[in-house]
Parts: sequence; structure tokens; C-alpha cells
Amino acid sequence: MRKQSFSKIISSMAIGIAVASSGAYSAELEEIIVTAQKRAESLQDVPISMSALDGSKIEEAGIHSFQELTGYVPNLSITENAVNTIIGMRGVGIGANQSFEQSVGIYVDGIHYGKSRQVRTGLFDLQQVEVLRGPQGILFGKNTLAGAINITSATPQIGQEAGGKIAVTKESFGGQTIEGHLTGSLSDTLAVRFAYKDRQGDGHLDNTYPDTEVSKMPTVDESMWRATVLWEPSDTVTVKVKHSESEYIRLGANALVTQFDPLPNIPLSNALMYGTMGAVHPSYRAYVNSGPRDAYRDTRSFGGCALESYMGMSSAICESGGERPEGTDTDTADTSLSFEMELPSGHTLTAVAGRGTYKYQDGIDADFLPLQFIGRSDISDYDHNSQELRISSPADGKFSWVAGVYLDKQVQEIDRLVAVDGTFGIPGTMPYILASAAGLGLDTFLALSRAQVAGINATTIVDTPYGPLSLTDLYNATGGALDYRVPYGVEGYTKFKHYGRISNWKQDTSSRAVFFQGSLDLSDSLSLTAGARYTEEDKRAHADMYLTTNSTGLTNPNPSGVLAAISASFFDSYDHNFDEERSTNQLMPAASLQWTQSEDSKFYISYSEGFKSGGFN
Repeated sequence: MRKQSFSKIISSMAIGIAVASSGAYSAELEEIIVTAQKRAESLQDVPISMSALDGSKIEEAGIHSFQELTGYVPNLSITENAVNTIIGMRGVGIGANQSFEQSVGIYVDGIHYGKSRQVRTGLFDLQQVEVLRGPQGILFGKNTLAGAINITSATPQIGQEAGGKIAVTKESFGGQTIEGHLTGSLSDTLAVRFAYKDRQGDGHLDNTYPDTEVSKMPTVDESMWRATVLWEPSDTVTVKVKHSESEYIRLGANALVTQFDPLPNIPLSNALMYGTMGAVHPSYRAYVNSGPRDAYRDTRSFGGCALESYMGMSSAICESGGERPEGTDTDTADTSLSFEMELPSGHTLTAVAGRGTYKYQDGIDADFLPLQFIGRSDISDYDHNSQELRISSPADGKFSWVAGVYLDKQVQEIDRLVAVDGTFGIPGTMPYILASAAGLGLDTFLALSRAQVAGINATTIVDTPYGPLSLTDLYNATGGALDYRVPYGVEGYTKFKHYGRISNWKQDTSSRAVFFQGSLDLSDSLSLTAGARYTEEDKRAHADMYLTTNSTGLTNPNPSGVLAAISASFFDSYDHNFDEERSTNQLMPAASLQWTQSEDSKFYISYSEGFKSGGFN
């Protein structure tokens, strides 16, 4: 177990210029209202480097996912790999370790999405997306050291007539999207809105394997819906409840190997790539030292038993640790409740509570070989609850401010299987590789293994290109390392077929924070904004790990120099379980000075600090 800490704060200083075009064109510009500082303000008045996209513009541009936002927002990067979705800002992001939150905070309707898995599904029925660059510690909290993405979904309006919209989109690559919404008022104080989206996308890579059910990869199938209720019992009270659910299924990896080119001067590489398959499929022996070959994959289904074929080879073997599907299936559910009251003093009291959950199952091809070798399967559950209470002053005074408290609780659990198939999907191939490494050669291995299939006794002499040998001779030739009891094509010794690591990992996180930010008009053209946030966080992780038997067929862990080097990669050493705790507290200050030169141009300089909480590997 390794403990990793990223609790060091990151500081950011920025000098910005906000300019609106002058003259007649300036009057035509539509004012953009944002909520980056927890109150509705004109974008031009906010001393933050940010971009804002209106919901209608997102729809017109055909933006379906978070990844597609990167084409419209400078300095934002979002990539999806087999393990995680990586969100970065100005080059600052996070790796694939799922125990850590992102460096760019995601907020939907005021609720923090602690894990990037919650945003794998697409964007739909939005009012606005705001992308804030740089540390946003005061108002958005920890784990926003690179920036924050503030998303507001569409909300019904009191007094709005019943209506809706439905749209069907066909994509040039074969995808199809159906989305729409229904909205309207039920009374003078109550309004509702329901939105839905279903998208099916074909992959961008042709699958050349014949007669497969999947012609292109990776395929994406996602569906999502959201229900919103708005209640305004009086002129000073607003209550909103939103609930959304989604499912995201991807069959195939985002990055696929399309061609294999074994190293001609490394015999073991060729054995791994092609020679081992020749043990059962002699036609593949011709591929050794033949140069690059196309990589084919036939993925029949996701879940249960999937039939995957590499290099055109088909195998119906389906067992634990055997063939696994490659892809992901993620289900999310999110609920938010917001309460806002305007007090007689003109101050506004706001309470926001939310819960977000997800479950996912992943299948990962971890070796990138044209063989069934190393695979990883993950099953994860995540539950996140948060509450925020804040009060803000009227915005029209010389001094305006916002203050609040925040509570957060997260529980994440991951069950993981890392399996090494020593047979490469073909029973008996690992002993061949070891025999080859011992200098016995393919023909010798074939002769001996066929003798086993024929039921010949281990001491019976078999003619080979290397002279008369028996299975016992093979055992002795490798110093007792190669166990002849691992027969070719016989399932009697499955304990030597697969190696794996099974782990259960659980992390509990709780945090508390208080914050304050105030803005003071120093003159008619100069204003100062400053504040701080104090955060305390506790994390606890528990893990249990179990190691299964090795896949080499070796009875001696260190039989010889050559075989030891080969077998070393099939053995690992971990703490079988651990319990660890860590507590962190951090103060995050920020300040900015803004100068209004004219109605059309403003200058500002800002300093802010962000905090990245630590965790466990």
C-alpha cells in the first residue's frame, strides 16, 4: 500500500482584461449572466478568467458530451481512457487513480460531482455551462485547484404554457440521437419539466473480423432523463427539486490496437505474438518473423461470457479468468434540492442539498497483445451526499458579501480482478513458451504435448528433432521447473492456468468547510474582492487483497536465470489488507483588484490558492 498526498496548495496569479466592443456593435451584444460568484452577475463584471456557453448554443453546435466542450472552451481538456475520465485545465489534471477527485471541480445545479464517472454520460437540456479557470477554492471548495465547471440545467417557469420539443439527429458515422422535453405550469405556484435523451453511436474504427455482430468500434449507447419541479409559494421563497438518471455503455476501448509488428530479433516476442498460437493452430506458425499483421477482434457481447478473437482466431472458452469483454457500463442517479428565501433585510438565504450515486462495471484488455493474456475487471459503487447553507447580502451596496458552511460525505468501493491467462486462451501454451526459453523449441514441445494428448506415459520415449525425449526428460531438462503435469488441451490442472489478484477497496471521506467572500467599492472605478475558505477533511481506506495461483506451470519459483526472469512477472507481493486514515485542514485565500476604465473595458489582477486533498493508492 502506498499513501499519496497532494495536499500542497497551488497558487495562481492572473491579470485579465474584460473588453466590450465600442460603437454601434457594442449595443447589439447580448448581456451574459453568470453565477460564478454565487449570485447572478454580468460576465463582464466578474474578475475571473472564464467562458460561458448558453444552452441553446450547445444544442445548435451539436455538443453531446463533456469531451466535445473542449472544442469551444480554451484551456479545457477532457479525455476518456479505459480506467477514468481525465479533466484538465491549463495542463493541470489527474492520473488514473480512482481514489482521488478531479483537479477540475464539476458542479451541476449547485451540487459537487466528486468523481468524473458521474459525467461520462452526455449533456442535455441545459440552461448554461460556465468554465472557470484557475483555483476556485473560496466558493467552490477543495479539489478545484485547476478550475471548475459550473452547469445549470433547464428549469421550468411559473406561468409558462404547456409545451415541449422533440428532435431526432442522424450522424454521418451511423449514430442517432433522440432528445426532447415537456414543460409547463400546473398552477400559479407550481411548474414541472421532464427531459430525455437517447443516443446510440457507432464506432470510428472498422472491425475487419468476418461475420461479427459489431462492425465498428467502439460503440456507445447512452440514455438519460431528468425531472424538475419548481415551487414558488410566495414572492420571496423558491424551492427546486431535480432528479436525473443515466446509463452509459461503451463496447470496445477508446484506443484500439489495429496492427501488430513483432520484434524480429527477439525470439520470445515472436513466441508470445504468433508462435504460441501455432501450438494449437499450426497455420499461425507462418506469421513468425513475417512482419506487421492486422489485428482483428470479434466481440460478441458485453457481460457474461464474451467471445473475443484476435488475429482471426476464434475460441469458445468461457471460464473465470478466461475471456473477458472490453468496455464499460456506468449507471448514475443524482438528486438535488435547493431552497432560496429573500429576507426582509434584503439578504438572501440559500440551502442546497444533494446526493449523487453511480455503479459501473469495466472490462479492460491490459496487455495490448494479439493474445488473451492480461485482463482487468472492475465493479464499483459510489455514494456522495453534500449540504451547503449560505447567506448573501444585497448586490447593490458599496460592500457586498457571501458567507456559508459546507458538509460533504463520500463512500467509494471498488472490487477488482486482475487476471493473467497463462494459456493465452489456448490450453497448454505457457509451458511451450517456457520450453522455448529453455531452448527445447516448438517442434519438441508439439511432439511432447501431442504425446500427452495421446495418453502416452510420462516416461515413454518420443522421437523429436532433438532426439528421443520423454516428458520426464523435459521436466529434468528444466531443473524440475517445467511441470509436465500441465497437459496440453487437458483441464485437469487448471490451478496452473491462471494467476490473478482479487481486491476489495473501500474509502470513506468526510469534509467540513466555512467560507466568506466580500467585495468593496474603493471608488467609482476601483473595487477589491477578497475572501477565504477553511476546510477540514478526514479519509479512511480499507483494502483486502487475495492472490491466486500462478499461471506459469512452474513448480520452483526460481528454477534458472532464464525461467526466473520469465516467471517473475507472474508473481507479485502486496500487503493482503490495510487500514489507513489521514486528516487534513487547509486555508485557501484569494483576492482580486478590478479597475473599470470605461463602460466597455475593465482590467483586473487576481491571486488565489487551491487545495488538492490527499488519498490512498
